[in-house]
Amino acid sequence: MAFDDSRRDLILAARMLRKTPAFTAVALLTLALATGGNAAICSCVHCPCPKADRLLRIRYGGFPALLRFLGCLIPGFRVP
Repeated sequence: MAFDDSRRDLILAARMLRKTPAFTAVALLTLALATGGNAAICSCVHCPCPKADRLLRIRYGGFPALLRFLGCLIPGFRVP
């Protein structure tokens, strides 16, 4: 059932993109330039993190965990 819904959504998206070729061209050009620029910058610039031991990994544990995390970041934020 979810596969059928996804298939219908993709067909509708393709139909809408065919109806507006100018928008489709601008959107594809924007994605191509952004992807190419990102790849070029990442391949040319290699900046090792000077304080790698201070990096923090954040794992999403649902909405309550997000609220606790925001409570640590935002002064005065109270978790309901």
